[in-house]
Amino acid sequence: MSDLSRRDVDLLLFEAHTAGMNSQWKADVVRDLFDLSATSYAQLLLAAARHPQAVKLAPAVVRRLRAITSSPGRHSAVIGGRRPQRAKPIARR
Repeated sequence: MSDLSRRDVDLLLFEAHTAGMNSQWKADVVRDLFDLSATSYAQLLLAAARHPQAVKLAPAVVRRLRAITSSPGRHSAVIGGRRPQRAKPIARR
């Protein structure tokens, strides 16, 4: 954990405690606590999760973020938004 910055630790722990929360509420708290926009928070969180020590600190967060970043529609899902649904094919008669 010594190689992670204090901010990275704070972001990972915050995400661990707030995963699945309402995205608007979370964006407001991120703005108040970290003075970051939701986009900046997501970018910094993803960067922190790539650090080798991150998995020891917040393994569930790292696994979830790795799964999200390997799938389409990843950006909105990082801060708690829903992934876009695939359109169902139109049935032809």
